[in-house]
Amino acid sequence: MPSAPLVYPDRETNMVGKTSEKTDRFLGKIAQLIPNSLVVWTVLDPPIPLLPAT
Repeated sequence: MPSAPLVYPDRETNMVGKTSEKTDRFLGKIAQLIPNSLVVWTVLDPPIPLLPAT
């Protein structure tokens, strides 16, 4: 199963709920691919409880 990282820029300061300091990682599969134009992922992570409001 492919895993994809979402990396956030240094200017991002609200890091609540991230997998690590500047990165989220998820499992998924590519549902649609148009080279050099579009990638649509189907996320396969199990649902997580909502995070408390800050």
